[in-house]
Amino acid sequence: MVLELFVVAILLFCTSIAVHHFLKSRRHNKVLFQPDSRNRRILLVVAHPDDECMFFAPTILNLRHCGQYELFLLCFSSGNFNQQGRVRQRELIESCRHLGIRENNVFIIDRRDIADDPSTEWDKRLIAEILAECVKDYYIDLIFTFDEYGVSGHINHRSLFHGCRHFVSSVRCPAGFAGYKLVSVNLLRKYSSILELPLTYFTSDIIFISGWSDFLKAQAAMSRHESQFVWFRVLYVVFSRYMVVNSYKPILKEKTNGHS
Repeated sequence: MVLELFVVAILLFCTSIAVHHFLKSRRHNKVLFQPDSRNRRILLVVAHPDDECMFFAPTILNLRHCGQYELFLLCFSSGNFNQQGRVRQRELIESCRHLGIRENNVFIIDRRDIADDPSTEWDKRLIAEILAECVKDYYIDLIFTFDEYGVSGHINHRSLFHGCRHFVSSVRCPAGFAGYKLVSVNLLRKYSSILELPLTYFTSDIIFISGWSDFLKAQAAMSRHESQFVWFRVLYVVFSRYMVVNSYKPILKEKTNGHS
């Protein structure tokens, strides 16, 4: 029985490898938008330093490969929960540089009323106000952020979703603007790495898939966060599906741009 299960696991792993290479070669068939002449200005909205590589690396790297999109990152805290805010801000800059986001395009919010705290819910109106200013000042026309569950259930991640949704559904949201949320999955799928790819591909319309070189680049970006690179995060970057694939849904169910 044990041998049979081992053989099945090996076959499943090999099948997933083959599917990964096939899907990677066809990655533009199911990404958010086909490469075109429009130079979109895209903002990643995250809660803490290291979110960018732990959760959004496939998105960032795929968009960088397209070459025509200007990428920005808005981080809503300095990661100061353990009094390491200054260190973590520097680590975020280094990580973003490694992923291909210029330092001048990385914005870090450091306010007492938006503190890095797993027990504190952030004000969605304040998040929407800050986001609106960033969208206006840098001509952003598309954002990616967390969904209602926030991948890990972290209340700061979930607060970002509600703040972004508040902005996207408000009159301050410009015409033509689009917002997308990163799909959370159950624990088994979350730590299935490439074994999760076939299911994600055939159940998702908006996906970004990383190849082997991008997977290694995302791991290297995470290593820039030395203050956070403890043993369980090492396991995370090896086994998490978010290091390999990102799938998205619109922040608003019925409309992905304009006003609701």
